[in-house]
Amino acid sequence: MKKEESPLVTNTYNDSVTVASNRIVKIRMTGSTSVDKLKNTTVSSSYSYYAYGNVTAASVNYGGGITETVAKTYYNNTGETNYLLGYLTDETKTINRNGDIFKERSHIPSHNNKGLANTKRVYIQ
Repeated sequence: MKKEESPLVTNTYNDSVTVASNRIVKIRMTGSTSVDKLKNTTVSSSYSYYAYGNVTAASVNYGGGITETVAKTYYNNTGETNYLLGYLTDETKTINRNGDIFKERSHIPSHNNKGLANTKRVYIQ
């Protein structure tokens, strides 16, 4: 679905489609725009992915000088045993409200063999 519209809101979605040489198709949402017709506001977002399909960067513009960005880093265990993908190891969220910046970073230094975090550290700036 590329677009949905109602009397209250219009949502538009952007995606990318890639076909690998082995004919595996990857469809990923690269962005969206939502227009609130009653409030006359627009929220737009964009997304980036890495090879295994997890979001590595997300950006949202709420309008009125408010933006939010999220950057994520993952670890992938592709060994013979415990083949698990997408261990979130680091996430940084930045909110900018008309020049006032709030940052929060979550760091997960290790995971167990089921992919669950052993510890999680949160830093707020």
